[in-house]
Amino acid sequence: QGYSIPQWSMPMAGAWVLWYFSGVMRRIYPKLGRVLHFSNEKMRTELGIEPRDIRSTILDTCYSIIENGIVPKMDNYRGPPTPLVTSEESDHKILTSNIET
Repeated sequence: QGYSIPQWSMPMAGAWVLWYFSGVMRRIYPKLGRVLHFSNEKMRTELGIEPRDIRSTILDTCYSIIENGIVPKMDNYRGPPTPLVTSEESDHKILTSNIET
């Protein structure tokens, strides 16, 4: 829909040089090259919550930042395939479901 995702990587030497000039890079640099593993097993077993798939989560996030003006809309942007639920609507659903029970 008119957006391209940057797909280049910075060499470690470039990241090391930026480490001297950027406070953000000082926090990121020690984590570069590490593989992190996360598990949602406890959320699934103890809370009974089934997470959404990663693809739909990322797409909804992208649509949301465009719809909220964080990223400008491109000329051929068509919008999300289904209307997004705003945080106010989500809060209302949570509050009313707690009242009904």
